[in-house]
Amino acid sequence: MSGKREWQIGDWVELRSVRYLVFNVIEDGTAWAIPKIGGFNEIMFCREDDEVKLIDGCDSWTWQPPKLIGPPPGYRLLRDDERIKEGDKVLQRGIWEMLQRGIWEKSIAHSYTVKSQLSKLSLAYARKIEPTYRPFQSASEFKPHRDRWITWKVDGEPHPHLQRIGAFNDSVVWPACASTGTGFANAFEKWTFEDGSPFGMRIV
Repeated sequence: MSGKREWQIGDWVELRSVRYLVFNVIEDGTAWAIPKIGGFNEIMFCREDDEVKLIDGCDSWTWQPPKLIGPPPGYRLLRDDERIKEGDKVLQRGIWEMLQRGIWEKSIAHSYTVKSQLSKLSLAYARKIEPTYRPFQSASEFKPHRDRWITWKVDGEPHPHLQRIGAFNDSVVWPACASTGTGFANAFEKWTFEDGSPFGMRIV
């Protein structure tokens, strides 16, 4: 990566697997750089020299490119187009740190995209994997949940009125005191358990 780059004193570059430090830049954009070995065998290159690669983020002879660490257990890496939010984690200095109000207030409030926030310091973002559910498929699958309170959803939120299940079979459930039953698939869409979890089987 050089192209028409304006080289600067202090740039770290690589040419044929050898690292160099730019120590001088003259008016026409030509740069002089030295390798690690005692400052000998310096090289000269111009701004159009495509063989010379800038080592982005390098700050010493011993610097190593940062390695992307996988997300913490139970988390997934966010895509570049996803927007960060409170509770996500950011990879900094090899450590996954929680995004919390305060130092991250602006990023959280503006819901920036991951791509806009990636930098030499912030290498990646991760989010806790949300559990996924599907409708119950049989009476035996639902049976362990038969004593839990249920309610229906209003605008996506649980209604405060709670009910118990009065009866069920392999395809239909009847709320207590109800004269008609509801199929598991329909109940999955319309009902929720008291704690807000979906009326269905957790699969992740």
